[in-house]
Amino acid sequence: MDSPHFALHEVVSGVFAAVAGPSGAAVSNAAIVDLGDRTLIVDTFMTIQAARDLRAAAEQLTGRSASLVVTSHWHDDHTGGNQVFDDARIVSTARTIELIAGTAPDDLDAYAAEIDEALDTVRGAIEAAESEAERQLAESRLRMYGAVKESLPGFRLTLPAAMAEDGMTVEGSGRSAEVLTYGGGHTDSDVFVHLPSDGVIICGDLLWVECHPRVNDGYPAEWAAMLDTMSGLHVEHLVPGHGPVGDRTHLAAMASYLRSFDELVDQAILDGTPEADLGSIPPPAGSEGWTRPHMFAGSLSALTTRRRA
Repeated sequence: MDSPHFALHEVVSGVFAAVAGPSGAAVSNAAIVDLGDRTLIVDTFMTIQAARDLRAAAEQLTGRSASLVVTSHWHDDHTGGNQVFDDARIVSTARTIELIAGTAPDDLDAYAAEIDEALDTVRGAIEAAESEAERQLAESRLRMYGAVKESLPGFRLTLPAAMAEDGMTVEGSGRSAEVLTYGGGHTDSDVFVHLPSDGVIICGDLLWVECHPRVNDGYPAEWAAMLDTMSGLHVEHLVPGHGPVGDRTHLAAMASYLRSFDELVDQAILDGTPEADLGSIPPPAGSEGWTRPHMFAGSLSALTTRRRA
């Protein structure tokens, strides 16, 4: 199935990565898993329109509607389409549910006004861009905010139900899926899905492939340790929260990046580096050529500020 919002990649037979495209309606990735007698979805994109296409793709590929949706963490680019799957069981951790409920807009009119302000801001950024990279970043944000605004009419907050604290196993007639959590790394609470018979992990934002991750509200040392533990599972293919489908080498690359990032934050605090000078700090070695370099600068500033507080 073609969608302007994502591209489908068959990772192994019956397991599909829905990799976000340039429309702005899908910022992160999602996944479709055919368990044989039921269909599992991991994350639902940021907008209703992208989620509708995801649902249609799942029905076309597996011949049935999703019966289970796993929410990997609370960020809205992974949860905004939940209402499209409200006839399925949607699950996550109790902490993730608290965070979704606590950060969701309670006044959609006021939120729409904020989106309009953001659209005006990025339009100005496009006009003021001094480089092609700045212009492209501003244009991608324009598409994203525009897609969010389109999704707002009829939006209904749809919360997951809490699963067991140590996760759950879903037995299908064709394969089983382990829904696992090691605690918090990218956020206070992160879930991933392991398909042991296939050597596949659907990582949520615990893994970003060849692009700089958002570490703003994360815990990089703990996050790196979680990736080390994940590498001990049977894994050959990885569906990241952002970026293309990867392999087990990307777990080690992400863990190394995060440990270096943690050291950069500690050193900036030790040196008393002013906020204005944080932008001159180069990203971790090995990330040359990764996309979304603005994420590094923003994450470094946010985490340094948080630790100084």
